[in-house]
Amino acid sequence: MKLDANDFLAGLAPDPAFVEWADRQPRTADPFPTLTARQIMHAQIPPRQDFVGEAMVFPGAAFSVVGPAGTGKTRFFIQMACCSLSGTPLGPLQCPKIEQTWLLLAGNENSLNRYKSDLRAMLHHFPADSHEAILSRLVCHVAEEYDDYMGPDSAERITETVVANGGPAVGVVAYDPTGDLISGDANADADLRLMLRRTGSAVRKASRNAAIAYIHHAREGRLNISQAVGWDKGNFGKGSKALHAAVRSAFNLAPMDKEHTGIVVACGKCNDARPFAAFGMKLVDGVYQYDPTFDLASWSADVEGKRAPDKKCSIQDIVDFLAGRPEGRATQREIADEFSVSTGTVNSRVKEGEKLHFLKVGNKCVKTTGKLPPRQSVEHFDEEL
Repeated sequence: MKLDANDFLAGLAPDPAFVEWADRQPRTADPFPTLTARQIMHAQIPPRQDFVGEAMVFPGAAFSVVGPAGTGKTRFFIQMACCSLSGTPLGPLQCPKIEQTWLLLAGNENSLNRYKSDLRAMLHHFPADSHEAILSRLVCHVAEEYDDYMGPDSAERITETVVANGGPAVGVVAYDPTGDLISGDANADADLRLMLRRTGSAVRKASRNAAIAYIHHAREGRLNISQAVGWDKGNFGKGSKALHAAVRSAFNLAPMDKEHTGIVVACGKCNDARPFAAFGMKLVDGVYQYDPTFDLASWSADVEGKRAPDKKCSIQDIVDFLAGRPEGRATQREIADEFSVSTGTVNSRVKEGEKLHFLKVGNKCVKTTGKLPPRQSVEHFDEEL
């Protein structure tokens, strides 16, 4: 005999008395927190406390540091921590002095020897009165045994590590590398989101307001490196884009040249403020130092194989040119004619120079502030030898 599907389903219907009883039982799940628009408009929100730059690193937010292997992501993060703990700018990014613990969970890729050599080279670049804060509040994960490496199953140990280093006093926790924490496919959004929930919860249980940093690898190759800036900067990181979507801000790091003499620092994302302009930093004596001569357009052209050597016009070039001008000033058209570039290029450089307080504009002329000295010319010195 054939069984009619409708009769079968009707036979599965529960007794009405049971349905009534079930509806009377207390619910076991809590609703998500909600606010009406009126409550949101009247909510008292404390001012944001920026650790690094404007809305790039601040309490309770997640951010990323993304760059190709060997670019110096860990060194950059350590320097960022030192800048925050000492009140020293990170290139053009301001860092108010805030003495909260920075916890770097990077034992999977970094040895005790590497940490020591980086810190030894870096420490003397910061004010002496900040050394104690750096030495005591910068905490690094050192894996001495195989069981000390991080993995997808390390959530409980991560929580205990945050607790052991001050709990709520921990201001920033960094995961380096993010890829080691993913269980499943790094290209799958669902697996990335599961990692973000696990790692975020592991920190929040011990320090509710800590900022969480995800240090992540970018894709390799010349064309991929060029995506550190521009329209494609959201495509810079490896694997799923769920990480880029989840963080509030992102630092994109790219090598400055083939010799890795420095890094290009670009804003991959900033949800809460205007993104900062990309800048260059040279690796000098173990620390990244701001390079005012860096020219983003020239770097992009180099990476893409389109460099036109006669089209260079950096902030330093403008400062050098103004040093030889009457009263140390020139119009943007005069600068453009000197370097055979467009006035748009000059305008872009001048705006960057104003933000960095190296240049100023007044009475339709560009002048220097004196904070960036001109390079000394040696063109005619041979006559005196």
